[in-house]
Amino acid sequence: MPYLLGCIFALSTPIGIAAGIGAKPNNANDQKLTNGIFDAISAGILMYTGLVELLAHEFMFNPYMRKAPIRILLLAFACVAFGVAVMAILAKWA
Repeated sequence: MPYLLGCIFALSTPIGIAAGIGAKPNNANDQKLTNGIFDAISAGILMYTGLVELLAHEFMFNPYMRKAPIRILLLAFACVAFGVAVMAILAKWA
């Protein structure tokens, strides 16, 4: 079973590239819409992974954060919000 899942994971990128090439429309407006949809899906996956898999683990299962005073928790949340703002500015700028 692990080898099957490893093969599926290894093939996911080439299949995604083929799907992207196959979904490329000829019209410029349709191409912008298709790119926007694919970008939104990718952003959603990245946000889910970052928030649920990484940040939730750090905030909920870290013994230090579980016992930390509210000031430390608010500071940690402010740092996360600052990082989100910086990434949003970089995304708008790029």
